[in-house]
Amino acid sequence: MCDSVESYTIGAKYRTVKKRLDSLGYKHSLSLDSLSLVEQLLADLIKTTESLKHFKSVAANNTEVDDQLTIPQTTVLETTVPRTTVPGTIVPKTIVP
Repeated sequence: MCDSVESYTIGAKYRTVKKRLDSLGYKHSLSLDSLSLVEQLLADLIKTTESLKHFKSVAANNTEVDDQLTIPQTTVLETTVPRTTVPGTIVPKTIVP
């Protein structure tokens, strides 16, 4: 009885892992010997992919916030620098973008 339950569990795991691999484009054969390793690697791959998506989103949000903060500073410099310089002086590029 225990063998039939265990083989059912292994069969269900095999089908689940094989289906996930197929959906990712990995159509190669999968042996029962490597099932546990492939299952763990697949879980790590999915977790890493989700983390990458999360941190890409965080980086995009940070870039938007940085852009919003940079634009007003640039506008202030563009309006202030010409009023404070003597005509004919050259303002270094590092000050005015």
